[in-house]
Amino acid sequence: MANSLNLNKERLKAAVSGVQTIATDAAKIDHDILIECATPGVIFTITRRKQAGSVYAPFSENTINSNESGTFRLPASNSIKVTPSDPSAVYTVIWDSF
Repeated sequence: MANSLNLNKERLKAAVSGVQTIATDAAKIDHDILIECATPGVIFTITRRKQAGSVYAPFSENTINSNESGTFRLPASNSIKVTPSDPSAVYTVIWDSF
């Protein structure tokens, strides 16, 4: 089962492992994510759940390698799921929505 992180602020930084679900503000369209991970070669897949939906779906260019960042335009998304290729890898998520 995925862990859940509630994003009450525009910036989130937490050391986690496994699949993470991040609540986002559906009114904000752009989301910038940086993933820091000491384990080499881990690829993180980002999926989103739209405001009225119940299923997480992929979107264009939705992967981030360890220690990389990406900016995504995801209108009306109320939740993002981060899935690492190595579930035991510990990583830090830094997330900005604007």
